[in-house]
Amino acid sequence: MGYLKKFLLIFFISTSIMSFYTIYGFAADTTNNIGFVKAMSYAALKEDGTLWKIPFFDYGSKYTKIGENYVDFYSHYMFTLGVKKDGSLWVFDIDANVQSESDSSKSNAPTKIMDNVQSVSGLVVLKKDDSVWTWDFDVNSVSKEQLIENKPKMIYKGAKSFGVCDVYINVIDSKGTLFSIANNTNYYGKKPQNKITKISDNVIFTSGHYFIKRDKTLWSIDLSNNSEILGSSLVLKNVKYADEGCAIKEDGTLFSLYINDLPMTQISTYPQKLISNVKYANNDSSHILAVKNDGSICQMGSIPPVSNYSLPRPALKNVMKFKTNWFKTASPCIWALTNNNTLWKLCFEKGNCTRTKEADNIKDIFDNGVIEKTDGSKWIYRSVDSVSYELVRFNGEITSDKNNSYSDSGDNVNENSDYYIKNDELWVRDILQSGDNSNTNTNNFIKVMDNVVSAQYYSYINSGIAICKDKSLWTFSLSHETTQNNGSDGTKIKMIKLLENASKINGYCSATLEDGSLYIWGKNSETKPIDTDLENDANKPQKIFDDVTWARPGTNYVKGAVLLNNGCLYAWGSNSYGNIGLGPVNSVDKPQKILDDVTWAQLGDTDGFALQKDGTLLFWGCSNPNYSGDQSELINFMNVGAFNDDNRIEHFNYESVGINEDIDATFKIKDSSSIKDAKIILSNKKEISLDKRAGDYYTALIPGMDKSGVISYHITADDNGQILQSMEYKVEVISKDQIIIDSSNDELVLSNAKISVLGNLLSLDTPLALKNGRLLVPVRALCEAIGCNVSWDDKTKTASIIKGDNKIMAKIGDKTIKTKSNDIKIDVAAVLVKGRTLLPLRAISEALGVSIDWDGANNLAEISR
Repeated sequence: MGYLKKFLLIFFISTSIMSFYTIYGFAADTTNNIGFVKAMSYAALKEDGTLWKIPFFDYGSKYTKIGENYVDFYSHYMFTLGVKKDGSLWVFDIDANVQSESDSSKSNAPTKIMDNVQSVSGLVVLKKDDSVWTWDFDVNSVSKEQLIENKPKMIYKGAKSFGVCDVYINVIDSKGTLFSIANNTNYYGKKPQNKITKISDNVIFTSGHYFIKRDKTLWSIDLSNNSEILGSSLVLKNVKYADEGCAIKEDGTLFSLYINDLPMTQISTYPQKLISNVKYANNDSSHILAVKNDGSICQMGSIPPVSNYSLPRPALKNVMKFKTNWFKTASPCIWALTNNNTLWKLCFEKGNCTRTKEADNIKDIFDNGVIEKTDGSKWIYRSVDSVSYELVRFNGEITSDKNNSYSDSGDNVNENSDYYIKNDELWVRDILQSGDNSNTNTNNFIKVMDNVVSAQYYSYINSGIAICKDKSLWTFSLSHETTQNNGSDGTKIKMIKLLENASKINGYCSATLEDGSLYIWGKNSETKPIDTDLENDANKPQKIFDDVTWARPGTNYVKGAVLLNNGCLYAWGSNSYGNIGLGPVNSVDKPQKILDDVTWAQLGDTDGFALQKDGTLLFWGCSNPNYSGDQSELINFMNVGAFNDDNRIEHFNYESVGINEDIDATFKIKDSSSIKDAKIILSNKKEISLDKRAGDYYTALIPGMDKSGVISYHITADDNGQILQSMEYKVEVISKDQIIIDSSNDELVLSNAKISVLGNLLSLDTPLALKNGRLLVPVRALCEAIGCNVSWDDKTKTASIIKGDNKIMAKIGDKTIKTKSNDIKIDVAAVLVKGRTLLPLRAISEALGVSIDWDGANNLAEISR
């Protein structure tokens, strides 16, 4: 009877737990996203020897098994090379699967090409007899078929391990000596040189341009512009693993060494900490794959979830005033003042928003970079060069301040453009065309119309639109006789009257009337302003909205947007860059509402912005992509994911962010039509409401932390009385320390502090650094800004500073600054970094007899006489 009671009790508890998990939306982990030891390109290897295809940020997708019994692999976008436990080397497409190994009839079936192999990287293999073999092909253009048909050649005997970098293959012999073998063919298709150069002794690991010594120091192999080996340089200390462009320290922290395609505001050319608890990493020039200690995979750079940049997300809340025109930058940039008197700079690039706190205690902001502080003082941000600016006192008078407004291309006409209006006459540049050839006479203008007040002309389609004084709207086009070689005698002008009471032209297929109604015409927004199709009633001007306050339909990107006076923002067209804010859809034919309560909106060719009544500034799109493709890039690590079959809540969480860096969180709740009260619950019990966007997607802005730690959260939602709850997500908050090496091979942490000397920001060619809590400053730059003379004795490694009749001396490595009257003891010795002497700021300021004040809010040291 006792056993029966125990059984019933266990059964009851088990059933209750299962019911609890079902009711509250928990689900057993049925995915295969843990247990990995290596990840590269689109493949990953598990501890059990199974090889998997990685889904990469595709909501609802799964990891797919593509092979078994592997010990190593190399993955490329054109092929994958895999080493099995029996030493056989196989080549196959990434889409091959485990069943196809025995089916040679399939074109993507794995094919064995070598035996007795230990490991593989690029087109190089290390065999079990310690010989190194390679193919004479360029790794970026070779096909799977070429690897099958051609045999590799042996280039070295006696290697314990190897690494591949550009035109060299690096090998470590049994004594720990590192050699580089010039082998240009591997990357550039040139004839192999097979020149062997000794690099270093006591080496235990090599990969790419890097190697690790027995003392755990990481070194880079330095090359000249023509790929000659110059020597080696220390990069980091206490390193256990490295790959081309990234390194893992003994404590599991992952550092980037460089990432080519990520914004330089986010990734430094100096080694920079990215994430903790990492056991493996691979860098593929524009992105890093990291395998964490628990075997999960996360990625930085390239291809995030499309919903992360195609949905309106909060850039900043509680915005009181903003400016979009202070500086002309490559990326969109907004300066925003919040209602707590804080000034922020918001930069948008590749689908991300970088938020930089510029200053506190700001009362107002004006045109041209002028700000007014709460103490009444006025300052101005002014450009120093193409990438930097400075804040200085403003002594002028503020005479006016324009309201924030949008701008449309083509609104301003002048005689330097392809058209202009003079004395109410519209003139356009006449471009002669003949077949596929174009001949442009830059001085040849032709008069199109009289009594014109505004117009737009599109020379690439020889068509335009004009509004006349009587408010009639006309469309016109220029055509040319094929027999004409030059001049405008053969030019014909065709005109069609479209509408009355026109107020504004919104692109070449749309206009707004005085009563606020919006009209469009043509088959689509790529239709020319004048076309025989306009004779078809279906393509004539049609009213699509009333009460319009702003519109931008019809551009080369087939995009449209309309803001109504009631605050509703609509968009339609192509969504290649997430530019219309409607989530992960390719395009929409008819206008769909994006947002309510909008007071201001602006759409570029690849992005959009909107300000809502409650002060929330939203952004979406893939701002100014400078690459071919339609994806954004990640500037922080995000889990690669794969979701449970029966879990309605899907979310790619960030693995790490920087200090004071907010998190743009996106969630998908399947079948969300009845969802209410969806919210994020932080570990401190604080709640953040989720805003529903397009379809089943929700977004929110999770505030960053002002110190290192972990942000932990989950989401809940009410679905007709049933509470859905997600798993717990954790985001590491890191300092993103950047490391620089001094002449004594010590690591210094770079500082983002600024120094102002007599009201002007100090310009530095060597960055500020921190050591043992002290801020180190380049001596020459500081002293010359104050008016001192500086000299350097290279033999004694001593910097001498002359200020009046006082001589100050600082020797590298000494903890004493000598002056004419006394010696100043310092707890951090003078160091030499990149040929510059660095000293503790307070100590050198004391020696120079100048005053220093620290502005913690702005991270600014202010030096005065």
